[in-house]
Amino acid sequence: MKPNPGCRPALVVLLTLIAGLFLACGLKPSSDDVAAVVDGQKIYRADLEKYFQNQTAGSNQPLSDEQATSLRLSILRELIENEILMHRAEKLGLLATDDEMEAAKNALVQRLPSRFSSVSGVGGAISALYLNDLPEDYYQRFAASVNAVTKEDVVRVARKYIDPDHLAIVIVGDRKEIQKPLEALKIAPIVLLDLNGNPIVQPVRP
Repeated sequence: MKPNPGCRPALVVLLTLIAGLFLACGLKPSSDDVAAVVDGQKIYRADLEKYFQNQTAGSNQPLSDEQATSLRLSILRELIENEILMHRAEKLGLLATDDEMEAAKNALVQRLPSRFSSVSGVGGAISALYLNDLPEDYYQRFAASVNAVTKEDVVRVARKYIDPDHLAIVIVGDRKEIQKPLEALKIAPIVLLDLNGNPIVQPVRP
């Protein structure tokens, strides 16, 4: 969403709010190459500019100085929030490990050749390019694109498309083994279901 022009007073207020966010979250001003620091983790201006260029690419109308500043501040705030979310996820043990990231990437890359193992598979792969408006070199760049994904990218995309307040997590396993560890995480209330998906009524203890 592009900001409205002539919003300099709002930008001043927004700058003040972000400065307050720095103080509240243990952030501190940084060098010219670093836009912010969250618990020792640096957010570089180069990354900020990369996201800015991605969001403004393809725009027919250039942004005014006020609009560009507002958009950069919005991106910076999102990067800061993502970093805070990363730290919280890490403390809860919810952040993917390096081994898990590597395994997921390898699975995606190694699965690609099977899409071209039959005539129908090739047809489906080509159709996917046009149906999803993908570039013609999508499959040539697929492995490199997947391997370039970072933990931060995963958290950012999850934060954008997954709403935890409306998320149902289904876990199947030995209740005696998994219930207490799940309760300790305090992610959400636990509802026990039977084999048919119906809630199990807990007996009332005297």
